[in-house]
Amino acid sequence: MLRVRVTKPAVPSTSTLLDQWVEAKADEAAANARRKAIEEQLCLTFTLDQEAGSKTFHEGSRRITRRNILNVSGKALLIAEAAKPLRWKITKPALDSTAILAKREDPKFDLLIAAGLVIRPGSPQFEVVTIPG
Repeated sequence: MLRVRVTKPAVPSTSTLLDQWVEAKADEAAANARRKAIEEQLCLTFTLDQEAGSKTFHEGSRRITRRNILNVSGKALLIAEAAKPLRWKITKPALDSTAILAKREDPKFDLLIAAGLVIRPGSPQFEVVTIPG
């Protein structure tokens, strides 16, 4: 009878894995910084007329979608989350002091929500798709 000895591949030590993880995170941070710098340049070419929304452009064999989002924070989000069972209509806020996150039949609710909002422009987002052809 022929016996075959199977050996398991060597597992790196925990210290080696941690070193590799730290190196990968540093690479990731550098790649993110490079991507953000490129996106700043792309924003000069692919412009949007509004603070929030999206627009699709075509450049050669590529389809580029640029999105601008708004970051909404504050206690109002907690109120809006709690209001979901009440079936409040969640709407897209605007970048001004009259921003309203939730609509209700009684306008006093709108004021309560608007008072707690902090709205800031978010980072632009890009999606680039190469169209085969």
